[in-house]
Amino acid sequence: MKRIFTAFLTVMLCAGLIPYAGASEAVGTMRVGLHYGNGVLNEASISNADGAGFTAGCYDGRNFVSRTTISGTRLRVTASGSTITVSDAGTGAAVYTGTDSNLALRPNGEQIVCQEHNYKGDIVFTASGGQLTVMNYVSLEDYVRGVLPYEMTPSWPTEALKAQAVCARSYALSSVNKHQSRYGFDVCDGTDCQVYQGTTRATSQSDSAVQATEGEYLVHNGKLAAGYFFSSDGGATEDAVNVWGNEIGYLKGVPDPYEDLDNAANGRWSKTLTASEVAEKLRSAGYSIGTVKNISITKRTPMDNVNEVTITDTAGSKVVLKRQACRAVFNVNSIRYSINGDSGAAPEKSESSSNSNTSATSNTTETQPQPQQPSTVYISGTSALGPAPRFSVGALGALNPLYYIGASYFATTTSFTFTGTGWGHNVGMSQYGAKGMAEQGFNYREILSYYFTDIEISK
Repeated sequence: MKRIFTAFLTVMLCAGLIPYAGASEAVGTMRVGLHYGNGVLNEASISNADGAGFTAGCYDGRNFVSRTTISGTRLRVTASGSTITVSDAGTGAAVYTGTDSNLALRPNGEQIVCQEHNYKGDIVFTASGGQLTVMNYVSLEDYVRGVLPYEMTPSWPTEALKAQAVCARSYALSSVNKHQSRYGFDVCDGTDCQVYQGTTRATSQSDSAVQATEGEYLVHNGKLAAGYFFSSDGGATEDAVNVWGNEIGYLKGVPDPYEDLDNAANGRWSKTLTASEVAEKLRSAGYSIGTVKNISITKRTPMDNVNEVTITDTAGSKVVLKRQACRAVFNVNSIRYSINGDSGAAPEKSESSSNSNTSATSNTTETQPQPQQPSTVYISGTSALGPAPRFSVGALGALNPLYYIGASYFATTTSFTFTGTGWGHNVGMSQYGAKGMAEQGFNYREILSYYFTDIEISK
């Protein structure tokens, strides 16, 4: 039966996988959501970092329309219904009330400060129910300058920063109108898109990487390619089809010998879940499960990443997780892991997972460990309301609650330890891999050509 979580996840991911045709030629201004949805504001604080005042107006599509000038440098923006008012923060006097569907403030200098973050471009407001949705309309290159130092450490090697800049620009162009229908902007400022917080953290090194790659983006077979990236893969990237269910020619798995996992953030990790926690996570994701008895990895990809996990309850019912759900449901760091020390099924070779540029790794199939039986069991019957709890003394002398179910006993404190490497979805460019390649002397074009299959860099 098709599960709620799988359907929802597929829809959300597929939406982000559809490149915007012609975006690289047509879009010079990115519309970035800053405060929206549950994060809308009752009022906004605006100031001019250069002390030069503002031009107030609105946006018609991506074109700014000027209405008036404001000499004050510290402003307060509020809404009543859908009407937006700009007041002087010092005197409280209203200086402008918008009559358009949106209100835009353009600094008469280089930067604008909104809620204590510095931004290039304009701050744009829409209002509903007296609350403000806040956006930054900014040039594509300034947008990339605001992404780069938040998505990659700005002190990293220059060639890695350049590779990240091209990825960020390519992802942005492929995501134009991603949130248009719901919020009225292209991309958000968080991890659902790319982390973006304006110029506050930008450095001369990160800005130089953006300038050195100005206008460059990824192309596959003459079409814009989305520059997907993540922190680390733990040993190998993965085909998009094995993670998101979509076959994408330039997103193929490759072995990754370049990451320094011992020094990577969450490069090596471990997470333990009790049987009840596993059951709760499955139910929250829309699956039906009883008392969890066993979890096993039942399929791996040719890149040795987890592709299928089977959970069995004490009644013998099974839940099978596939692709990205193997990471998302358990909320673990990556798809490269073992469970209770068992690495699971050997990878299955398939046409959709093959990549002529890579060699598949294999893994030995091991017998799945079974729950340990108690050394001593005390039985005195069952209750009409259900299995009666019993206790056994384990090897360490601790009392462990047990339940009688049919002819078997299962410990209610059973836990499962996930041990893995890598952090992220494993599709596209590894950031720590890019760092390692740069440290070994590879340039940004070589880095991108390694992690993305059959791509070109266009401008």
